[in-house]
Amino acid sequence: MSYKVLSIEDQAAAVSHVEVELEFEGESGPITKKASVRAIYQDSENNAMVRTEPNGAWKIVQNSIMDILYAIRL
Repeated sequence: MSYKVLSIEDQAAAVSHVEVELEFEGESGPITKKASVRAIYQDSENNAMVRTEPNGAWKIVQNSIMDILYAIRL
């Protein structure tokens, strides 16, 4: 599997929208798929934090890549 970041748009103090191109192996060969990923900077209790605060982590909103995770539209 490989990926390429196409663009990043900071939408709020804790939210970024990332466009990526993913390449992975499917049943009949390689698949290339563009995806929109929403990421939120959060503390250990999943509360949103300003991206410049220490001890936070970027977490992907899973429903933004649900079709890839569950092979809905591959």
